[in-house]
Parts: sequence; structure tokens; C-alpha cells
Amino acid sequence: DKLLFKMSRSWDEDTERAETPPGCWDDVIVEEFKNTTIIKYPYTNDHTLKDPAYSDSYCNYITETCINRDLLVFTEKTWKPIRAGQFAIWLSNPGAVEFMRYLGFDVFDDIIDHSYDVELDLHKRIDTLMNTIEIFISKDVDGLFRKTASRRQQNIELFYSEALLNSLTAQCVE
Repeated sequence: DKLLFKMSRSWDEDTERAETPPGCWDDVIVEEFKNTTIIKYPYTNDHTLKDPAYSDSYCNYITETCINRDLLVFTEKTWKPIRAGQFAIWLSNPGAVEFMRYLGFDVFDDIIDHSYDVELDLHKRIDTLMNTIEIFISKDVDGLFRKTASRRQQNIELFYSEALLNSLTAQCVE
């Protein structure tokens, strides 16, 4: 009852079923989706933090655009929770969390088990990630959020830093 679920594109059951492996839909109650009001907006890539997903949440479960094993891709979906000072759990490319560590971001390994980040098999990665989420939400997240205020602030400062700009620029040049 405390989950904000957003999708930026309209949902089509036939397309979703065609694009997902057999067995993934066994326990899905599709009627809940069919009865949902879909508001169609012109497509925009919103880089603001105005949405309650960033102002009223402790953690952001990030589903990145690309989860290809051979390429790391970071979009606004990764950067907005960092800017908002949230905990983050990524469904992304294997190695995405490790790369965030490499850049100097605190991914709160003492609070969140990111072992899913090394799993190459997508289905196993999702299973491991779901276990991570279950364990995380069973904790005193409000207390952890308060205790980590300075660490989260350091992530925000790193995001806006010249050091991050230089590091990412150097990697692009390479």
C-alpha cells in the first residue's frame, strides 16, 4: 500500500506477452492493469525531480532502458534518484552497481545486498533482485534513511561535481 508504480508508455497485454518468456505470466492478474486509467501524455524525457516518486520515497527501484550484458547504459532513471538522495536498487546491466561504486557513489552496501549486479542470467538476476527488495523493505527504512543523510548528501554533491564530469568525459574520450 506504499508503492508508487509508474509506467511512461501505455500497456498492451498482447505485446507484453509476446515479448516475455513463457511462464512469466502464470501468476499475473491482468485485470488490475486493464482497469487502470491510462493517461496519455506527449512523450517527454523529464529530468526534473517534481514527481512524488522522488520527493516522497526512500528508495527507487530503477528499471533502466537497456539491460544488455555487453554495454553499460545509464539514463535519467539512474541519475534522478541519486540527485533526489534516495537509496537505489537497479534492474540494469550487470556491473551497473559496480560502476557506480567505481565512480565514487555510495550504493549503501551495508544496507542493500547488490549481489544481483553480477548475475548474467536475466531471470536469475530478477529473482535475486526481488529477494533484495524483500529484505530491504523489511528493515527500518525510515531510520536508515535518517542515519544515512550525510552519505546521501555526499552522493548528491558528487553528482554535481567537476570530478564526476571529468571522470565521465575521460571515459568517453577513451
